[in-house]
Amino acid sequence: MAVGAIHPGQLYALACETPDLACPLISGLIDDAREQLQRVTVVLGARSRAWQSALERRGAGTASERERLIILGHQPPPLRDGARNNTIRLIDELDFFGAAGSVLILTDPEDLLSSDDAGLRRQLRWLRDWAAETLTAVVMVFNDLEAHSRIERLRQAGAGFVGVANLGEYSGDLALRLELWHGMPSAHDYLLRETPDHAFELRPELPARHFTEPAQLEGAKDRDQVYITRETALQDPRPPSDWTVVDEPEDLLKRADALVACTCFLEAGPPERFRSLALLVCALRRQVGSGVKIVIRDHTQRLRTVQKLILQRMGANVVVSATYGPTQLVTVFEALRDQLFLKPLPDDPEAALDALEPPASLGFLSLDAFGKQCQQSLNKAEASGIECAMVRLFLLPDVRMDEAISLCRTRRGGDVFTVDNRSLYVFLYGCWEHDVAMTLARLFARPIAELFVGHVQHTDPSAIRRALAELEARGAHLNLPDFTSASSVAMALDLSEADEPTAGDSAAPQPVRKITAVSMPLLPAQSEGMPA
Repeated sequence: MAVGAIHPGQLYALACETPDLACPLISGLIDDAREQLQRVTVVLGARSRAWQSALERRGAGTASERERLIILGHQPPPLRDGARNNTIRLIDELDFFGAAGSVLILTDPEDLLSSDDAGLRRQLRWLRDWAAETLTAVVMVFNDLEAHSRIERLRQAGAGFVGVANLGEYSGDLALRLELWHGMPSAHDYLLRETPDHAFELRPELPARHFTEPAQLEGAKDRDQVYITRETALQDPRPPSDWTVVDEPEDLLKRADALVACTCFLEAGPPERFRSLALLVCALRRQVGSGVKIVIRDHTQRLRTVQKLILQRMGANVVVSATYGPTQLVTVFEALRDQLFLKPLPDDPEAALDALEPPASLGFLSLDAFGKQCQQSLNKAEASGIECAMVRLFLLPDVRMDEAISLCRTRRGGDVFTVDNRSLYVFLYGCWEHDVAMTLARLFARPIAELFVGHVQHTDPSAIRRALAELEARGAHLNLPDFTSASSVAMALDLSEADEPTAGDSAAPQPVRKITAVSMPLLPAQSEGMPA
């Protein structure tokens, strides 16, 4: 069933919390293209492993499918400013691969866009002109924690979107909000539920008990009110004076009956307060309903991405960076202004926290203990839809094993390492594939090029288990010395540098989701002559 139409020569934006939530849309576009003999070009970004797998499962590798489906890939530039010329290069490559005239789906488009406003406006103009000239429908899919604010920034820069939609989950189904879509009611909510015959039943509104009418939100007295804690208000730079200050986050629970459409802004606080914060967020969400926006600001960049996921599953709308000041926060609040929290809350918040929190173990382990801990971590991660990685690093001939161990400083629960006679193995809990290199660089006190000649990494759970089995078999024949003293040195250094930024903060989990198709028909630009 059609949700909205995609028109040639126009720009669209889609916000979703994870890549898997966008897979139904991409799959639906491919299905519609096949029926209408139109082509789809998917440009997969660095965080698009889930989409790649979904496309492969849908037969994207078959010859008949390849005639109307082009799958390309892009990597972010080494430096953020390197994105200035990415649009020109992207357009040239799209022309070279024959993507003009198709439906172009850009995943992780933020990696292609300039960080300065002037450069961004130029890029959007080039992309908009190219789309109009080549009759290419461009769909930008943002799937990180700041998706809504990124889209709002593009709209302010003059992106000229004719469609903006938000995808979320509600009780296992897809919930779709059309913020803007030509031919469709604005700010309208839909529930997409799969039927037994694998079609979709489109429900124009969510159930009344879970949906606050836009008119009711518009008339809420607290619609533009922001609540912050006194601790946050005293920070520099100071927030606007019209924001309401409460002494403690718990005070918001006492005001819950009066909160309808306001924004509650909380600091994440130090790591030891994370669990109490998550439980508070869940309790607050239960009392205030779906219309209140709960925004959490990271605490000096110490939150792991799995912790950000926990906060969002507990009821937070978004978690923003520790660097966000009042001006950037206002932009985020505006982007969230009409957003509803549609996801179901856990029945048992304590149990949900236990299931999602990383294992307590960290640091150096013996070969036997390492294998057992990794197996337990993999089981826990798969049950919660969290990704892990294991890396084998080969030592340079002139680097002693105890030296390498002393320079490896894991600070996150679940991150453990061990050694055999010539390699060091690191297991990273809750780490995306594209974050492995950055995390490794932060784990060691010296550049890894000075310690290792190369490395092999695994991110697929089955591949990790095979590597663990091989390590166990090889370790049975090794007589390794006791490296406990070297690991103790590293642990002591960790404790003395506890105020340093945590390694691998950007490692992000991906929820597991069944892939189904959402139909957004492609409207042909002309009745004949379109590329087949």
